[in-house]
Formats: sequence, structure tokens, C-alpha cells
Amino acid sequence: VVTATWAGLTDVGVTRTLIFRVRVCSEVLCNTIITNRATGSSDTTDPNPANNVGVSETTVQAQSDLQLAKAGPASAPYSTTPVPSIITYTLTFQNNGPSNSAGTSIVDVLPKGFTLDGWTSTVAGTTLSQNTVNGITTLTFNLGILGPVAGNPSGAIQCATTFATGGTITIRALVPIKHPVINVTNTATISTTNCLADPNLANNTSSVTTFITMPGQTAQTSYPARTEVSDMQAGSILFYP
Repeated sequence: VVTATWAGLTDVGVTRTLIFRVRVCSEVLCNTIITNRATGSSDTTDPNPANNVGVSETTVQAQSDLQLAKAGPASAPYSTTPVPSIITYTLTFQNNGPSNSAGTSIVDVLPKGFTLDGWTSTVAGTTLSQNTVNGITTLTFNLGILGPVAGNPSGAIQCATTFATGGTITIRALVPIKHPVINVTNTATISTTNCLADPNLANNTSSVTTFITMPGQTAQTSYPARTEVSDMQAGSILFYP
């Protein structure tokens, strides 16, 4: 409740103006209608108190600037034995506000032929769904609600909630046996179901490129050419590293 008092008399025809700013808590949901009511009074008897109350209604629209960064190795070997070669990718994300981000999810598309070995998340309650089509595995991490990170540009804060404001997901991906010696790219995108679109989509997607090498070799190093057979079956594909 805000109370403003003017000293002295207010003459007939004089207008008093009160301006104040309020911040909407970040957890207020999309399309919530908030009502502000103001009542004027005086020590002098008012002959018409019916017009002493003013009401204003505002519809809240939630919006969040989500940010994502992906990290991974510059190079990694494939395996020629039953012992797998594993690449670890790290996703770091946060909500820059001003609103809580509802229905937050990250979609991560693994390089073709790569499969999931394991994953961890620092955000409690994260769930994973995955599907593979034509050898490409897509991982969808459902994070739920993320609050705005402290010190965000809007200054928004959570008033009555304590949701995580960001976190880290670690993905362990299996490199196919005798994978071609080429660059592969892993891309991830973060999104929200808020009623207003993310105002800065440029920081929602991040990619990392890894050069797949033969075991015992180093990227950007010259070696004598030789052949490697994918398997010992007729029709095998030959790779020339």
C-alpha cells in the first residue's frame, strides 16, 4: 500500500498528481490481470465519495531472454575395438529475465550415427526424451521453469518462488566405430513457452565442431595415406585418412 499526503489546502480546481513505478514479480503468469486501486480522501467532508476511487487493470505478458552455450572437444578419435570412444558435450544455460521462463526445453541434435551414453543436469527435475530418425538422434531436455538470473538487465526478481535460474547439462555421446575422418557438428537450442517470444534469439543456439580422427592420430597432423575397412564384409566402404 502506497500512501501520499499533501500538506495544506487543495483549492478548488487544483489537480494533484502522484506517479510511482512498480515491478511485477517474475513469476506472474502470462495473461494475468493485475488491478491497481487508488482512493482519494480529505479531512473535509466530500459530498460525492462515489467518484473518489480509481481502478486500473493491466494484463501481464511474460517474456524471457534465454541464453545457451555449448562446449566440446576440438578433436576426438573413433574406436576400432569394442571399447567405445566417447565425446563429452557441456551445455551451459540461463534465463536473463525479466520473467520466469515456463516450459523451458533444450533440443540437442547429435552428429549422425552418434548415440547417447549418459547425461547429467544440475537443474532438479530435468527429464529427457529422445528419438532417432535416419541415424540422427535428437535429445530433448525438459527443464520446467527457470527464474531470472540475479543481476539481469531488467532487475527482475522472484518474489515468492525459488526456481533455478540456469544450470549445466553434460552429455556423453558414443562415436560410431570406424567413423569417417571428418568434422562433425553438434547443435543445441533452448526455448520457452512464454506468451511473448524470446527478445534475443541470437543467443539461443550454440554449436561445436569436432574433428574425428583415427586412433593414435592428432588433428591437423600429416600421416601416410592408407586404407581402413569399415568391416570385413563385401561392399565395405573404404576411408582414406
